[in-house]
Amino acid sequence: MPNLPLEEKRTDAGVFRGVEQLLFPALSRDVRLFTGVEESILERVTRELPHDVGIERLELPRIEPHAAERTPSNVSVSRSGTCMIVEGL
Repeated sequence: MPNLPLEEKRTDAGVFRGVEQLLFPALSRDVRLFTGVEESILERVTRELPHDVGIERLELPRIEPHAAERTPSNVSVSRSGTCMIVEGL
């Protein structure tokens, strides 16, 4: 991911940084899929993770369950801080 420009999406569960791509490029340019990581978690991982150590060694914060439950039906947020958003439906 370091070579791709990251987009920012704001949700009720937090701010996420990631990439967006067309879901069905042959059919529509309107339907897009965003996949990302909560902004503070991504910043911490890129700042603190040595290149020779696995991510499982970092103690990362978790997203509160009630925050993930407040998102609309086109947004999926995991407690580990990942997000998937389908847009343009």
